[in-house]
Amino acid sequence: MATKRNDGLLRGLIARLTGRDVRALRPGDCLRRVLGLDGLDLVRVVIAAEELYGVIARDEQIDRIRTYGDLLRTLEIGEANCEPGQPV
Repeated sequence: MATKRNDGLLRGLIARLTGRDVRALRPGDCLRRVLGLDGLDLVRVVIAAEELYGVIARDEQIDRIRTYGDLLRTLEIGEANCEPGQPV
């Protein structure tokens, strides 16, 4: 599971970029359904998170992000056991 520091940083980043409340976000939550993120929102979050964590996500990985846990795994900042959600 993601460390509390990494999880808090990512949640803060998502909240800042999207203006959405992320306090109750769980690894299995679908980013589209729970936060109302569209594809452009997700790309903005991934790019900012890549810069924050100093990682690079491959396009194929980004295309598979459905849940908050998927995002954590894609950024390799933690592990989250969750099933894929709805397409973003």
